[in-house]
Amino acid sequence: MAEPFNDRPLVLKILRRFVEILHEADTLEKYDRMMNPEVNPKMLVKTNKKIIRRVERQCLLENGVDPGVLEMPFMVHILSLYGADQEVMGIIEMLMDTGPPVTASELDPGDIAPNVGLVSIETQQIIQMENLWMNKERPLVVIAGSLS
Repeated sequence: MAEPFNDRPLVLKILRRFVEILHEADTLEKYDRMMNPEVNPKMLVKTNKKIIRRVERQCLLENGVDPGVLEMPFMVHILSLYGADQEVMGIIEMLMDTGPPVTASELDPGDIAPNVGLVSIETQQIIQMENLWMNKERPLVVIAGSLS
């Protein structure tokens, strides 16, 4: 079987559908329920993955692609093939947009960073970044990483 993701028009169609589904009322409602502050942060990650996998599967099936052909997560696969493709990357950026867009080009040295929720390693509680900034006269440095 030919690699379905070598078909760029098909990839663009799948990605556009992905964006549509993520902005549908049903999906947004699931995310709203998930963002309840009383929900365990570990559960947030698990639920988010479940929503993404459902949308991914739906997009692939709607476009005649068997989700079983994936040897790695869909987005990882697409990024490995189209990481330099501006149109593909533009659609992926739309997928990553979870609020008011803030990009490195919009922030200058000395600007106040947007307030974001951070998960405490010790307590697993979500703490707003502004609450960690004790001494407003000095900058707050956040060192973060990802194992995904």
